[in-house]
Amino acid sequence: MKIKINKGNFGVPMVIRQSFSFNTRSYGSHKAEVVLAKDGEYSMTIDGSYAYSIHDAAAKRSPLYKDAIVKVSNEMLRAMEGCDDVYTRLSRKTPRLKRRASVESQLNKLTLKQYEREKFSLPMPRKTEVESDLQEEANHKFFSVWSSNSSKKSEFVSDTLEEEYNERISNWEELKRYHETIQSCVEAQANAEFLKEYNECKKTIEDELYGDDAYVNQQLFEANSKLNFQIPFDVTLDVDYNKVDGIIDATASLPSLITIPDKKAVPLTSGKISVKDKLKRELDADTANTLLGLSYYLAGHLFNLSVNVSIVRLSVVTGFSAYYWVEFNRNSFSALSFSSLYPLQDFFSHPNVIDYTKSSIELISESDFRQRIKDAIKVSDMLSHNPDLIVLSVSEAEKIIKILDSTDDLKQAVKEAKSNRSSVVVANKRYKNVLSEIDND
Repeated sequence: MKIKINKGNFGVPMVIRQSFSFNTRSYGSHKAEVVLAKDGEYSMTIDGSYAYSIHDAAAKRSPLYKDAIVKVSNEMLRAMEGCDDVYTRLSRKTPRLKRRASVESQLNKLTLKQYEREKFSLPMPRKTEVESDLQEEANHKFFSVWSSNSSKKSEFVSDTLEEEYNERISNWEELKRYHETIQSCVEAQANAEFLKEYNECKKTIEDELYGDDAYVNQQLFEANSKLNFQIPFDVTLDVDYNKVDGIIDATASLPSLITIPDKKAVPLTSGKISVKDKLKRELDADTANTLLGLSYYLAGHLFNLSVNVSIVRLSVVTGFSAYYWVEFNRNSFSALSFSSLYPLQDFFSHPNVIDYTKSSIELISESDFRQRIKDAIKVSDMLSHNPDLIVLSVSEAEKIIKILDSTDDLKQAVKEAKSNRSSVVVANKRYKNVLSEIDND
C-alpha cells in the first residue's frame, strides 16, 4: 500500500517585533518598536516610521529598549532552535510502541455483559390488607349516627373478602406477567447489543494482535492522517506487509532536494544574537540526523499498525539513488529512549546499509543498494540464529584490532566488509566487553 505524507509548514518568522513607550522632556510620550529580521538585522521604528528620528537617542536610553532587544533576540533564538529541532530531532517524536502483553491482557479481560432484569417491585396482596381495606369501606358504607351497624359491617366484610382477595391476586399476577414479558423483550434487545459490542471489541483486539492484511491496510490509511504535516518534507511511503513473518518492508521516497536550515543564532553578551551560516560539518550532521531520524519516526508508526509487526525494514531513497536501509527489531526498538535519542549514536547498532563518511550520508546507486540489502538481511538472519554473534561498526572493529592481539577473525571480517561496502561486521560477542572497556577509557 502506498501513502503520500504531505510536509508541514515549518520555518522561522521573517521578523519579530517588540514595542515600548518612552518620554522626552520637550515632546512628550512616543512609541518605539524594535524589529529583528531572521537574518539577524536589528532595526527600530519611532512612532511607526523607519525614517531617522530626532528621538532615536532618547528611545535607546530608555531601560525598556534593552528589554525589547533581549526579548526579540530570545524569541528569534528559540524560533531558530525550534526550526532546527523539527528536522534534527524528528526521532524524538517517535510514538511509544504498543505492547503485545498489554493487548493480550485486554483480550483476556474482555467479558460479555449480561442484562440484569429488573425485579417486579409490587408486593403480593395479603388477605389481612384486603380485610382492613374492606373494613374501612364498610365503616363508610354503613355509617350512622344512631347505630354502629356492626353486624352489617361484619357481614359485608365476610361476604366480600374472598372475592376481593382473589381479584387482587389475579390483577397482581397479570401485572407481574406483563412486567416479565417487558423485561424479556428488554433483556433480549440489551443482550443482543452487548453481544454485538463484545464481538466488535474482540475483533478489534484480535485484529490488533494478529494483524490481518485488511486491518493493517486500514490502520495505515488512518496513520496517514496523523503523519500528514508532521514532517518538514514530502514523503511517499510504500509499505509491503508479510503477516506470516510479521515483517514490514517499506520504502520512503524523498524529494531530490531536502533543504535543511543552514543558519544558526549565536547569543552575544550585549543581549543580541548573531545569525551565521552553519559550518559544513554542522550542516552535514544536521542533515544526517534528519535523514536517519526519519527512519525512527516512521518505524514507530509502522510498528504500531499491529503488535504482530516484529520487524520493520525501511529504505530511504531519492530518485534512482538511496540514502540508506535499516532493519529495526520490535524488542530492541521498544527499549529505546526516544526523548533523548540521537540517531547518529544509535543507528549503527541495527542492521543497515549506508555509506556514511566524513559526517555525511553518500548516495548509493539503486543496483548496488538492492544487493547490499540482501547481504545485510543475511547478516541479520545469522544473528537471530546465533546468540554468540554481535554486530560491530567497521570503526568499532578497527578500534579493537589496534589494541588487541589475536584478532585475525575480526581483521578478515573488516576486510570483507570494506570489500562489500558494508558499514558493519559480524563478530564474536567476546568483543563486546573489549569495546566497552575501550569506550570507558
